[in-house]
Amino acid sequence: MRDLIPRDMIGMIVDPNRNMQSIIAGMLRTMTIQGKRIFKEIKKAHSSQEAWRQTGEKEPVDIIICDIHMKGTYDGIKLLEDFSRDPLRKFIPFIMTTAVADESMLPALIGSAREWGAHYLLVKPFARVTIEEKVRKVLEKMQSSEEQIYRKILEAPPLEAIATIAELEEKGFRAPKLSNIAGEKHLEAGEKEKAAERFEQAVSDSETVFLSALKNHASIQEELGNADEAVTALEKLDHLSPLDASRKIKIGELFLELGNEEKGREAFDQAVAFAKKNGNAPAVREKVELALTRKGLENPDIWTIKQNLNDLRACNDVALRLRKEGRFDRAEACYDFILSHHPNHPIVLFNKAMLFIAQKRHAEAIPALEAALVQDPKFEKAASALEQCRRSVQPPPA
Repeated sequence: MRDLIPRDMIGMIVDPNRNMQSIIAGMLRTMTIQGKRIFKEIKKAHSSQEAWRQTGEKEPVDIIICDIHMKGTYDGIKLLEDFSRDPLRKFIPFIMTTAVADESMLPALIGSAREWGAHYLLVKPFARVTIEEKVRKVLEKMQSSEEQIYRKILEAPPLEAIATIAELEEKGFRAPKLSNIAGEKHLEAGEKEKAAERFEQAVSDSETVFLSALKNHASIQEELGNADEAVTALEKLDHLSPLDASRKIKIGELFLELGNEEKGREAFDQAVAFAKKNGNAPAVREKVELALTRKGLENPDIWTIKQNLNDLRACNDVALRLRKEGRFDRAEACYDFILSHHPNHPIVLFNKAMLFIAQKRHAEAIPALEAALVQDPKFEKAASALEQCRRSVQPPPA
């Protein structure tokens, strides 16, 4: 099997940690076949953007060792996804790495890596023998006759590819990946029903769930108007690869389409909760709001407050978060809604006043602060804020 691996290959390490880059590069440089090195060059990239730029050069990269965790939102999984969609880069194999300390997160990370075609996920620190074994297996697989068949079919025009697949299956060569490719080629040819059949076949024939086929199956079922089948497939996919907020939003939208608002909002809440951990909650909330607006449903902030009317702290947290995000109109609407059910509550009145102060609406803040002090005369923060507001609205001396 080792003869399958050519020499003079180019590897790439994508990792924000320079020391880790050097360690992995040293491991790859020691790999040999019959005493001769496999890799003639090891490229290094400190970010996903840099990796993308370097692989756009004329000399191709044969394998990429990529850390999942990058600075910013463009992480290793997103880079892997972009490569899988790009005609010039989609055949470059990936081995993902992670230094995640929380073992409970590993299944989710493995699922995300698998979804976009990574061959392995290695947990740092790993031994030289471990990465050498995985790299050899990947390179052998990429040079195998089976993989060459897949690549030839993927690069062929739709009708030619479909005919080639039919010939192979007549000869007894059957595999979920082949059925999935057939579905993609039928889709390229505009044959949606045939594509749906092949995607369903790929899913049902998989001994271990083939995530790419499951994703294609969900997509074509939605396109054919079968929202119930689409959401079932997406929920299964989300269970196996749960780190995609956009997929959770899609699940929520499909539940709304099926008339199940409760399940739809539950999926939206999961999307927002996940986005909080990744620092892009405002963008996800906007998508959720748009989805609800299209269905004529109440915005998620008011809905959340309604579910927590007996928990003023939770209600306040919603409005406070909106204020911090600079979404002042939405925050004010939330405070008004809370006060309609808990009139004259001093904390809510104070927070509403602070919202006005953040917008330099000091004159409007004064009545809210005065009302808060009527309810709680010892409310020192309200008294201090009231004094400052009154000074702000006083006309300058003549």
